[in-house]
Parts: sequence; structure tokens; C-alpha cells
Amino acid sequence: MKLFASLLATIVAAQAVQLPPNFKKCNRHQPDFRGCLLDAARFGATQLNRPYKELKMASLDPLYIPKIQASVNTPLVNISSDLTDCKFHNLVRVDIEKFDIDFEAKTLHLAAFWPELKSECYFKIDGHMLRNRVQGEGPSSAIYRKFKWTFDMTYEEAKRRNKTYVKPVTTSFDGKPESVFMDMGFLGIDKEMGERINKIVNDNWSELYDDVKGYYLENARDTWVQIMHGWFARLSLEEAFD
Repeated sequence: MKLFASLLATIVAAQAVQLPPNFKKCNRHQPDFRGCLLDAARFGATQLNRPYKELKMASLDPLYIPKIQASVNTPLVNISSDLTDCKFHNLVRVDIEKFDIDFEAKTLHLAAFWPELKSECYFKIDGHMLRNRVQGEGPSSAIYRKFKWTFDMTYEEAKRRNKTYVKPVTTSFDGKPESVFMDMGFLGIDKEMGERINKIVNDNWSELYDDVKGYYLENARDTWVQIMHGWFARLSLEEAFD
């Protein structure tokens, strides 16, 4: 992905920073490091409701994504879609179940869930879904309840000015909510048709989600890469964990 490549390319130019004072620091050599790290991640998530200029990180409450684009071609769904001016709410209201960094294996694992995640986007869609014609545009909203997810990353270490920085190598994001409710406000089409499309989506959300998630979770993966980049391209391992 272009975003992933561009983030890696800027690592060498990033300026070193210190851990913001409102975040908890854990020493990787302390006996209870894993427990400390989990507590720090849980508290740190609540602090991401404002931007951090030193980390070049925007607020996650809400998270703004200008555009999400996907062309989906699966047995159930064949559509092209553009989602623009997207806002995701409640990202900082996350229950982190596990957060591990293995400095020997150079891996990071994060497992968590959002009790309720909300999104708002303007959409354009064209194609077929469950053999039904779907075409139109307008405002949309979605509610994802009990969204359980994981983020995994392998990394390399990059030395700069006698400090050690993290360079992502491979990343993955996976997850699924327990329920989804979507409301697509189609403009310029028959109201009854719009309601029928919404009903198709909401009645079959789980099957549709499994069919198309690979296309859209890639955008979620890139978002977390950007967040991790904000931290570890500018915050050295020594500053963060020593």
C-alpha cells in the first residue's frame, strides 16, 4: 500500500522526541514489565483523545479518514465503493486485553475490543450485493458492537544518533463485531428501494462482512501502522522502555 510505503520512507527523516508526560513509562528490564506495559497501554488509550504534535498524531476521538476506496469482487458482493469524509467515534473507549512486545523476536501483538464503535461517511456505491442491484450515494452511518480485533507487527531495528528505532516489516489487522447496524441514506432514489437495500445489508451483515472484510480491514491495518509509526519512528526504544 502507498501509505505503508510512504511511512517507512520517512523514518530516517523523523526527529527524536520524548514520551509525552501524561503517558506511563515501563522499563523493559523490570520484573513485571508485561503487566506494566498492559496497564500503560490501557491508560494510554484514554489519552489519545487529543492530537500530539510532537508525534505527528491526530486525535483518535474522532478519527478522521478522508477516503476509503475499495473494489470488491467476491461470490456475494461485486461493487465499487468510495467512502469519503469518514469519522470513527469511540476508538479511545477500547478494552485492551493483551499488549506484548517481544524485543528478541521483534514482534508486537495487540488484542482488544471496542464495546461500541460508530462511523459516519459519505458513500458512493455501484454494483451487486446478494444478487441485488445496489447503486447510489449519500450519507451513511454504522454502529459496530463488541468489535473484537487483533493487530500484529514484526519489525526491524534502525539505529540513528545512538538510539534504536522501530521499522515495521509486516503487519496484519483482523477482527469482527458481534453485531452491525448500517443506515445508508440514499439520495435521489426511491425511498422504498433505499430501505430495501438497508434491510438486505442489516439482515445479512455477518455473511457480507466475512465476504468483504479483507478489502476494508486493510484500511484499518494502515491506520494502525500510521499510529505505530507516529510513536516508534520518533520515540526510541531507549526513551520508551529504558
